[in-house]
Amino acid sequence: VLIDANVLMDIGRSQPTARNLGWGIDVDDWDSGRVRGNVVHHVGDAALDNTWGIKIDGHTSDVEVSANVLHGIYGREGIRITSDPKANLQVFGNEIQLGGTPTEVIDSDYAGAGTFFAWTSDFIGGAKATFDE
Repeated sequence: VLIDANVLMDIGRSQPTARNLGWGIDVDDWDSGRVRGNVVHHVGDAALDNTWGIKIDGHTSDVEVSANVLHGIYGREGIRITSDPKANLQVFGNEIQLGGTPTEVIDSDYAGAGTFFAWTSDFIGGAKATFDE
């Protein structure tokens, strides 16, 4: 699966399902793929806090998340990595700027034994940021 060079803006703004969420790119149970060169801009706001820019979920393996720009992310996480088993997951070269609420740059419950995980992305100012690894 390839998700390359897209622009996602104002996610969650209109709330068509009347739910308090704004979800960006979801990588779920991929056997291989790449999320690269995307811009995820203005996800959520102070009242809309069930949000994330990129989520890596399920039994995902052989995936690269690189060169993405996450800007104005409010509420939860810039990048969320769940605790399901992962293998050969590479997250690098991303630029993350958070919104005006306490938000985690990366939230990772992931700690898979015998796998490779690389994190070399940049945090660029914004709100109070926390790292949860």
